[in-house]
Amino acid sequence: MPSDLPHLCMLEALTAEGATWSDKQIKAELSRERATVLVVDHGAGPVGWAVGWAVPGELHVMNVAVHPDHRRRGHARALLTTLIELHRGAKSALLEVRVSNEPALSLYRAMGFQHVGLRRKYYQDGEDAALMTLQLEPGPAASAE
Repeated sequence: MPSDLPHLCMLEALTAEGATWSDKQIKAELSRERATVLVVDHGAGPVGWAVGWAVPGELHVMNVAVHPDHRRRGHARALLTTLIELHRGAKSALLEVRVSNEPALSLYRAMGFQHVGLRRKYYQDGEDAALMTLQLEPGPAASAE
């Protein structure tokens, strides 16, 4: 997956709304032990990607991005669904999203995420982030506790 780095950097620049991850940050995620990195590739390179961190009892969704020309095709939902499935032992999923990003907010609400707070001036440009969580059904790994 390190070979995806240039494509992911280009994709991030196209999709991020004022809060682009740097090449260094993306490279770090590709090798971070607790990170799960998923990529949607249509043969000519990635058109979407997501990063989730496994923290005790929780999936922290760090980033979901889809190329503008490939939006509204189910890629973001598929990436999130796969992240959740891969972290079946987690009790909840957590994410932050720009309060102005209505398409993402709508998707997250449709998937069952609930708005639980606000992170004031979370982004570099001063925009607030909505804090959202999703309570997850305990998977087989969690039910043995």
